[in-house]
Amino acid sequence: VAREVVRIVTPGTLTEESILEPNNENIITSIVVSKNKKNGYHYGLASLELSTGHFFTSEICPLHDADETDLFNTLITEIYRITPSEILIQEELEDLHFELYRSLNNIKNNLNSKKVHLALTKRPPWEFSKDDAKLSLCQQFRCQDLIAFELENRPLAITAAGSLLKYAATTQKAALPHINNIKYTSNTDRI
Repeated sequence: VAREVVRIVTPGTLTEESILEPNNENIITSIVVSKNKKNGYHYGLASLELSTGHFFTSEICPLHDADETDLFNTLITEIYRITPSEILIQEELEDLHFELYRSLNNIKNNLNSKKVHLALTKRPPWEFSKDDAKLSLCQQFRCQDLIAFELENRPLAITAAGSLLKYAATTQKAALPHINNIKYTSNTDRI
């Protein structure tokens, strides 16, 4: 009998109802950080509930009078609101944005102490390529561009969503046809 890995189970990719908490979504999230010399840090955030295919993304970038602290606090508030089971982060996040790295570990410890488990999963830099992410999303949604999803010219949202989609496909070792839409929300229209 030939043996092979048919699926990789991680905290955010569990779909078995018998294991999961009833009436709670099991969400996996991807966070992308970019530093702009002029405006400081910008963030891309994507989340997926694998069993239902509910997929959404956003960018947390400066609006007219928002400062860097406001953006950071918005991101942290979103993470607490979403309460994912697993967060994909850039392998170099600790060097890129130490304050965020420390805050994510604090969130993890805080949630875990309340019996809400959160895993932080470091992923290599090449999994956060905007071009690869866009290609993955276009292939998944069978489209030429992402205009219909309001993602055109939103590189951080695309990168977060694409890296998350690729991770889900890799762990599931299968196509994910039930993920057929993605919703974008802006800073002012929180997820």
